[in-house]
Amino acid sequence: MTGFNISIVGRPIRLVIISGTVSSAQDVATDSLLPVSAMFPTLDGLFDQAEAALAAGTLTAITYDSTLDFPSRLDLAGPPDASGSIFASSLELLP
Repeated sequence: MTGFNISIVGRPIRLVIISGTVSSAQDVATDSLLPVSAMFPTLDGLFDQAEAALAAGTLTAITYDSTLDFPSRLDLAGPPDASGSIFASSLELLP
């Protein structure tokens, strides 16, 4: 994520998703566990965020992964001090 005044901006985060729910989030650089929250969406959640932002007129751009067709970047317009982007890249599906 960029913008939004988030302390994990630009850091790779490993998510474990079980049955469509994020069950854990880990900072890859420090191996520390992070609180699971709505700021770590599943792929379905990314599509939901894109649709909601489009409906609200705040989606300024969207990029899709060329192989797996999931949203890999959402650019969102917010208040002047809160615009930013949400990135979902380096996706690795584990068994």
